[in-house]
Amino acid sequence: MRCLDMPMPTTILARRRLRRGVAFWLSSFWSGASHSIRTPSARAAATGGPCSPTRSRMRGASRMRSGCGAKGERMSEQPPIDDGRCFACGADNPIGLHLRFEPDGDDGVRTRLSISEQFQGWRGVLHGGIVMTLLDEAMAHAALRAGAAGLTASVSVRFRNPAPVGAQLELRGRVVERRRHVLSVESTLSDVAGTLLCQASGKFIDKSLP
Repeated sequence: MRCLDMPMPTTILARRRLRRGVAFWLSSFWSGASHSIRTPSARAAATGGPCSPTRSRMRGASRMRSGCGAKGERMSEQPPIDDGRCFACGADNPIGLHLRFEPDGDDGVRTRLSISEQFQGWRGVLHGGIVMTLLDEAMAHAALRAGAAGLTASVSVRFRNPAPVGAQLELRGRVVERRRHVLSVESTLSDVAGTLLCQASGKFIDKSLP
């Protein structure tokens, strides 16, 4: 008998059961199987369970670095590792910015750069997220020059003028204060004429110290 030849149920409960049955049949048809059994890990990954990447990211950087369970390592207890894949300065990142810094005075670093339009926001204007990445990276390298393998704890950014894409820009960072594990750092982004485009201040935690 074809589905269209079936008599329609007359009660509300019967109609609801029919709708649920049709919905289940359609979902099974499109998934390519009439019924499937998922392992707990597969269900967790599909529904955002405790082992899913989404839930793991929501726990924050200070929670489990990877995996699931009480024996996982905590990022806050591990020194940072440079594997050359940093988006801002990693030589082995094919889509990175490949920044290279040099010493600037006694406590700072600097570099000149030009960012292409693939990283723009509005037409001809460097995306604000990329600008903040540049400022954060300058502060991180200033901390490195001070001997600290620093992780960003907080950053405050002030946008002064739009940063143009394709133009030569100057990026600087310097350490202004250090109290054992905590470094106060500043950075600026300017054009070659000296016009301040953006500035930032932040706190970095030195993870190289015991």
